[in-house]
Amino acid sequence: MKFTVKRSNNKEDKEFKQRIYLTIRSRDLIKNIPDLLIYKYLNKDLIIVLKSNCDNEDNRLFETIKSKQDTLGITGLSRYILNSDIKKYNISKEEIFKIAIKNFDNLNIPLDIINSKKDIIIVPKWDVKSEYGEDIIYSHLLSKKSINLLKKKLGSQFYIRLSNYETFIAFNKGISKENWSRIKNISLDSYNKNPHPLSNKLYLFSNKRLILSKEKY
Repeated sequence: MKFTVKRSNNKEDKEFKQRIYLTIRSRDLIKNIPDLLIYKYLNKDLIIVLKSNCDNEDNRLFETIKSKQDTLGITGLSRYILNSDIKKYNISKEEIFKIAIKNFDNLNIPLDIINSKKDIIIVPKWDVKSEYGEDIIYSHLLSKKSINLLKKKLGSQFYIRLSNYETFIAFNKGISKENWSRIKNISLDSYNKNPHPLSNKLYLFSNKRLILSKEKY
């Protein structure tokens, strides 16, 4: 399916930049949206993509390809950023990534730090007043500001489970068997029951990468 690329004006540029954000998806998404803008391949399972809250024009686009877009977002529809978008707005992948990170950092979405015995478990909190979809919480794993906080609390390497679009659970290496089992059960239950599952796997966060981990008790 092809779309005609129309050049934007300054007002459109500003509005477009204000609405974009980053999130993480399964690579399977590429099969459904051939023109999908992929910022980076995290590993063999996951990719970093960009999304935008919809304006009127986006809603028309959404209606055209609604079978290939998801409808996450508390305040309305959101859609994926396409390669045709960066042509229209004459913007590079690196520039759009920086803008999306800035949008996220300005929100100051907090992380909930849970101390359980000697273990530290971190989950994202969600601000229902935000204009963005809940899946923006995955920007925590892409923002230098958030990564530094996670590493400060959990160490330079830590485990993470990405059960669905709206949440993740990060925890320290060497976690107790009891908490390991608890996190695994909660994550798999969320993955199986949530309408937007992301991954049922365990990953090790190391050097800005999500590495598939086979470690288990």
